[in-house]
Amino acid sequence: MRLLEGGNTWVKLSAAYRFSASADGFSDAAPVAKELLRVAGRNRVVFATDWPHTRFEGLDIRPWIRTVLFDLCEKGERLIERVFKGNAEELWSTPLLSTES
Repeated sequence: MRLLEGGNTWVKLSAAYRFSASADGFSDAAPVAKELLRVAGRNRVVFATDWPHTRFEGLDIRPWIRTVLFDLCEKGERLIERVFKGNAEELWSTPLLSTES
């Protein structure tokens, strides 16, 4: 957290199921993710998945994505936009493709 607070570190919020010991594959990681979002979600956290390169066949990551979107970001539209799009654009200095037609 000190590194994030220093402003020179980025965190990719991804694949909690890789280290989670909880039955759902993510709930024990949620407090850490929530703190990461609190400290640096608006400017230094990016969301990503490792799909389709996961070795967790049949795993549904949608509940984790919903948890990040709705519970951890507390439905904050600005925070959601930053974590899922804006921070990545800034980090990689490129606009992401729009999903709008």
